[in-house]
Amino acid sequence: MREYDEERGLYFEVGSDGAFVTDSESRINEVIIPEEYKGKPVLAILKKAFLGRKQLRRVTIPGSVKSIGQWAFSSCDALRSVRLKRTECIFERGVFKGDKRLESIYIEGESKEIARLLAASVVMEADYLLEPMTAGSSEWLDKWDGKLSSILDQ
Repeated sequence: MREYDEERGLYFEVGSDGAFVTDSESRINEVIIPEEYKGKPVLAILKKAFLGRKQLRRVTIPGSVKSIGQWAFSSCDALRSVRLKRTECIFERGVFKGDKRLESIYIEGESKEIARLLAASVVMEADYLLEPMTAGSSEWLDKWDGKLSSILDQ
């Protein structure tokens, strides 16, 4: 059953194993996803949950979130900053597609430079680089360099 959290401006579905963000108010400008909703862990942000939110500027996602659905934050024209915990989280296709103002995707414990590289990976259409657990590692940087190299070769 879909429930509205007026304080946060978010809609949730609550199941036996956890809660899922399904939608938000259309004029929302900052989102802080809670770790829990009604005593259940918030496990996912579902497909298109924030699609086209033209005023959304900042998003904070807790470590409880294990997946972010397709186009969840796509076409959010004002989105500039996303904050994540360093946890296993699956980013499905096009999560930030069309977010041309996205400047940083901060992962807890990583530098501003890595946050900028993560945001640039969105522009480069390299969604496979959205890996909170490996971002900033030498293997991850090698993948990032490989993508940039392939773009320059074109």
